[in-house]
Amino acid sequence: MKKCPYCAEEIQDEAIVCKHCGREFVPVAMAQIPAKPKKKKSPVWLIVIVIMMLLCVGGLVIVISSSGGGKKASPVQTEIGNKDSPTQTETVGPTNTPIFWDSSKVYPQPVPGLYKQILDNKGKMTDIQFNDYLSSTKGQRIHLKATVKEVLADNRVYFSASDGGFFDTVYLSGLPRDMLLQLNKDQIVEFDATIKDFTDIVITVLDLNDPIIYSIQ
Repeated sequence: MKKCPYCAEEIQDEAIVCKHCGREFVPVAMAQIPAKPKKKKSPVWLIVIVIMMLLCVGGLVIVISSSGGGKKASPVQTEIGNKDSPTQTETVGPTNTPIFWDSSKVYPQPVPGLYKQILDNKGKMTDIQFNDYLSSTKGQRIHLKATVKEVLADNRVYFSASDGGFFDTVYLSGLPRDMLLQLNKDQIVEFDATIKDFTDIVITVLDLNDPIIYSIQ
């Protein structure tokens, strides 16, 4: 038995309506049980956006790591017909892309019109002045277009650079043997090279090395 909370009369334990006053009441045990809160579900579109953002970030990291970072130095390029751009810090060659160079070296620009200056100064200077001038040009880069006359046994190429005048004979060293074998008599070769020395014991010779070859015709 229990008492009605409204009229204090005794009623059955299971009663939910008082037979004396007619009032309804909720059992205490039921009234004290709180309702369970509903869990909020994350919207599907938000999950999809987060996944797409993670995929984009991951893809960007892969692209940066594969295209940037440590670049390995290219090997020395000696094959004739290589059309890649040279690796030196200055643009060399006034007409076109080289077909031969040593990518491990840095080539300075050739002195514009140096060969013509040498020929012109021969007629303007005294022998002493001209010899001093020639000494000052050693180590400078010169640009030539010359005709192949002979490939020598010591891996030099003998060129004719003009029409038989002063410094018509040019020796060029520094080309690999496999390329030398591809040069034929009377081919016209355009190249830059470094002035190594001058020789006038028998015939006046312009001695060059470290070439960059631009064309062979």
